[in-house]
Amino acid sequence: MIASAGMQADRQALHKVLQSRHVTYQFQHRRPMSANAVAQLLSTTLDYKRVFPYYPFNLCCGLDEE
Repeated sequence: MIASAGMQADRQALHKVLQSRHVTYQFQHRRPMSANAVAQLLSTTLDYKRVFPYYPFNLCCGLDEE
């Protein structure tokens, strides 16, 4: 689960990008993303937009096998 607070337009854009990458991941790997994979995806997505960044504050939480 990812919870975001901040500007609504940035939150919606970020969640739209993350949702499309999540669907692509599920299609390619035939399984849902783990909590670690979602956290890594969020991190790389935010780092990739360094020049024109997304400004919401994000909280990523989930359960893994351990």
